Amino acid sequence: MDRRFKLREKTSQSHAALEGLIGAFDTIGDYHRYLRGMHSFRIPLEAWLSSLTWPPVFGNWRPVMIGAALSADLADFSLQPHSMMDDFTLSPDPDSVFGTLYVLEGSMLGAKLLSNRARQLGLSESFGARHLGLQTSTPANWQMFLAVLEDSAQFNVDDASHAANRAFHVARSAFSNTMEA
Repeated sequence: MDRRFKLREKTSQSHAALEGLIGAFDTIGDYHRYLRGMHSFRIPLEAWLSSLTWPPVFGNWRPVMIGAALSADLADFSLQPHSMMDDFTLSPDPDSVFGTLYVLEGSMLGAKLLSNRARQLGLSESFGARHLGLQTSTPANWQMFLAVLEDSAQFNVDDASHAANRAFHVARSAFSNTMEA
């Protein structure tokens, strides 16, 4: 079985729980909650990735960073970011990086659907939905990530899935916090 599908199998419950929490955004208010949750999840994670000494297995490949676009999207609505409440300690070992990136880069697939919903609310890549525009404009990055994942000489699916489930948990915490705010 491909590593991607092993990770999907071992993270399916965490992924479903996050999708259920995000739900559909049918109103601008729903979208604001989604945007604040995504911002509070991605900003600390992208800061960690930016300071990471990348394991050699990743070569020149890097994830799509959407934090600046998320900040600009918040500014479009004069929204203040929501603080991240969860401890965000990650291991820099390759398996943990793979698991975390599986969640981040995999979100590009869901961004296609979310981008359509955002357009229905009158949002675009130049106002309010820049981050979705970035994610949907780079589908090749997901395929390149999968190639790196499959080509890695050493891979521990349990360690990678633990990190992926941790990333899903942190994302759920970020979205839950915006619901309570």
